Amino acid sequence: PPSLDELDLSDKPAYIRRLPPLNPKRLEQAERFRRHQLAAALAVDDAVRALVNTLKARHMLGSTMIVFASDNGVTLGEHHLIAARKLVPYEESIRVPLVIRYDPLTHARPREEGRLAVNIDLAPTFAALTGRTMPGAEGRSLLPLLAGHNPPWRHDFLIEHLVGRPQPDVPTYCAVRGKRYKYVLYQTGEEELYDLQRD
Repeated sequence: PPSLDELDLSDKPAYIRRLPPLNPKRLEQAERFRRHQLAAALAVDDAVRALVNTLKARHMLGSTMIVFASDNGVTLGEHHLIAARKLVPYEESIRVPLVIRYDPLTHARPREEGRLAVNIDLAPTFAALTGRTMPGAEGRSLLPLLAGHNPPWRHDFLIEHLVGRPQPDVPTYCAVRGKRYKYVLYQTGEEELYDLQRD
């Protein structure tokens, strides 16, 4: 993408501007990290296949919810960031896959949902699946979306980071990310605003 080894970092906060350009060694590190990720995913594929086959054999696949998610994305050279850099407010770090299979609601038909789901929605979803509620939970059950309903839904979500380990150079920030725009305010007073369709 255009952000890979970005040439002009003048619109970025100081902690990004301080990063050196990607030299061949750092690019190789990023490529090696990605190859290792993909190799590790083969074991996940094998484990999921075994689990699905077991659920089928026990006639439980049709009533089991299977969820694939992650806590963060990873940069692979975007904005001069590589590998373990994940606490930044950029799309590569905050957008993560969420794949759910639950045949009673999805009828085993794949589809893509464009509304914004976040990790705090998982616990209320699992609670709703068992007929329970979670008073005080900040997330929302995804079951209506899985069923194809059109409930009122969030238009943006909060992103927060407190300075500290494992990446002490990333300053504290608070951000709001909507469908089209993302605004980031750092404790340093620096700000970033992105049009997610154009930038």
